Amino acid sequence: MKKILIVIDNLCGGGAEKVLTDVLLNINRDKYDIDVLLINKIGVYIENLKEFYNILYLSEYIPNKKSNIMFRKFNTLIFKIKSNLMAGKYFANKLVNNCYDIEISFLEGMSAKFVGNRKNNAKKIAWVHTDLEKHKTINRAIEKRCYNRMDKIVAVSNDSKKSIENLYPNLKNNISVIYNPVDARKITRLSNDNIDDKIYFESNNEVNFISIGRLNKVKGYDILLEVHKQLIEEGYKHNIYILGEGREYEDLNNYINRNNLNDTAHLLGFKKNPYPYLKQSDVFISSSRYEGFSLVIAESMVLGKPIIATSCTGPRELLNDGEFGILAEVESVESLKEAMKAMIISKEKIEYYSTKSLERSSIFDLNKTIKEVENLFDTIGGGIYE
Repeated sequence: MKKILIVIDNLCGGGAEKVLTDVLLNINRDKYDIDVLLINKIGVYIENLKEFYNILYLSEYIPNKKSNIMFRKFNTLIFKIKSNLMAGKYFANKLVNNCYDIEISFLEGMSAKFVGNRKNNAKKIAWVHTDLEKHKTINRAIEKRCYNRMDKIVAVSNDSKKSIENLYPNLKNNISVIYNPVDARKITRLSNDNIDDKIYFESNNEVNFISIGRLNKVKGYDILLEVHKQLIEEGYKHNIYILGEGREYEDLNNYINRNNLNDTAHLLGFKKNPYPYLKQSDVFISSSRYEGFSLVIAESMVLGKPIIATSCTGPRELLNDGEFGILAEVESVESLKEAMKAMIISKEKIEYYSTKSLERSSIFDLNKTIKEVENLFDTIGGGIYE
């Protein structure tokens, strides 16, 4: 049985964290002895995994409950410095034992730095979930050194793979693509659960758009709300529902209040089960500045939701350059507005792209993805026990 260490920053409600949870809950646990190491012990998915896996952590995150903005920013800075130190060469080799056959960085940034700094005979794998050219979380020189030390790099889409190759051409032959797992049966089953906020989706014939993701700048919710405001002002009645939590909540909520959008724009927070909300909505929309795969687009397709997405890495590939959904230009208010307007004025278009989503969802095969992950673990070698 191979001993494996998987490192990730935390297990909060992001896409990569959910992907790791889905992989670990579906992988053959009789074949691998896996420890999960969190740079910071925080996250909703810890509960899902702790029954089956040993959860290690370098630091226990204590949330700041003070409302002072400057204090919160200072606290965040200290938190980042602390994480950076723990991922450095000294602590990476002192805090965790060298008893693993395979060590995996499941996210860019600190987890990649931690695994890359480990000096041992374990085989090393790095997962990349984003457009690495646009998503810079650590110094490029450090990033390059860390990825050069990996025995294998896994990209979650072909576009994501290209971004790595563009940055580090010497790694081209070391990169493979494994799509994120999508459990269609589970998603369909969970989508039938009851939701507390069903009132939002009842008693109106207006188009209900939904977006799901962490509330940060990358997701482009500032652009989405600006488009929403303009469409409302122009008389195009519709509603926006955003599921997720994050540092942009306060700014987004202030924008909604300042522009009197409370009746049509709703920040519903993080939902452990987002699928009933997705099922109740008419159109899924992604306004991201960049992505890697966009798990939630794939999940929306499983439920037959029409897709509007910005033409960035991941969504562009999933929609096959606009064949299976409407693509809008990245960071373009006008382009996204035209895409949303097209759905608002045409039920036929909604029905057409619903059919296209279901057609495209056939490419998402949970068992195939899990077999690819297991094959990677089985063929990369045995590290210290070889």
